[in-house]
Amino acid sequence: HEYIVKNDKLAYLRHDSISYAMYLGYKTLFAYYFEHDNGRISTLSLNQNVYININCGNFSFAEIPYKFYSIMGVTATLKSLSQAENKIIKSYRIKRFIYIPSIFGENKLCYDKNLHIFIEKDNEYFKNLNEHILSSMEVLKEHKRPVLVFFETKSTLMEFYNWSKLSINKDNIQIITEEVSKIPTERDMLIKRATISGQITFLTSVFGRGTDFVCSDKNVISNRGVHVVQTFFSKELSEEVQIQGRTARQGKDGSYSMVLRESDLKYFLGADYSSIIKNQENIYECLNLKRNKLFDTTYLNIATKVKEAKKVHKMGEDFVKNLKNLKLKKIKAYLMEKNTV
Repeated sequence: HEYIVKNDKLAYLRHDSISYAMYLGYKTLFAYYFEHDNGRISTLSLNQNVYININCGNFSFAEIPYKFYSIMGVTATLKSLSQAENKIIKSYRIKRFIYIPSIFGENKLCYDKNLHIFIEKDNEYFKNLNEHILSSMEVLKEHKRPVLVFFETKSTLMEFYNWSKLSINKDNIQIITEEVSKIPTERDMLIKRATISGQITFLTSVFGRGTDFVCSDKNVISNRGVHVVQTFFSKELSEEVQIQGRTARQGKDGSYSMVLRESDLKYFLGADYSSIIKNQENIYECLNLKRNKLFDTTYLNIATKVKEAKKVHKMGEDFVKNLKNLKLKKIKAYLMEKNTV
């Protein structure tokens, strides 16, 4: 399994950072022995991190909020939640929604769903994506715009980066993936550099949520700001909105576009995707409708799993109560049940 050896410990990639707290049972245990034998983990660290886990129960994150006295949250994507997502929110008895306008005034994002979504044939996709990135930089010849290009996966990102006919100067390209988070200072430096004039940054989708690309370059600000290219159609509208939000921040100018590979849309449109794309006047609305229907199906699957997890969660809660009340017979029976191979 995949892990990182850092600071004399094993760590795992978690979102856009690394976690030393994750412990994947016997996989982590034997990985410590393996790395110790190879001289990458000290004996002290081995002794501190090798132990036998006793399963004392499982708890469902979905059930924990029901114990809260009150629930408050802040999000920039409240209006873009699907019907299923709103249903989840209401199940936690969240009833009051307050929409607050930005202190920076009207958003200046340049994006039109009818003009700035490009669906390319598979054999021309990389060629047209390459040209689109280059043309997005050229507004004023003396100062090129920075471009953030978001890919769904690292493998797709690297496939394009290593494409033999790529004409973008690789000296102007920087890559930000989850692995960069191994060194937070390097990640922060790359993020800061991403909005400098003429810089092209390839990123995985995880950096489309919450990463703050602050633009202080006056030449960029006066030249229509940062341009964002999304190379995949998000499975959730909220992710799409978040990626759009990496530009036109704090009242500044910015622009956004999608360059999609035709065959990737089979996931949303089905086997007949090619003819649907060809004959559909408003392809975005069609894709968005299909996306919402797919999410509804996903929601039903999630709801089933949450229902199953609730039973196990209740058993875990009962175990904690028995511990508090020193019900030794029930405690022993539960631990035997959870830890018998």
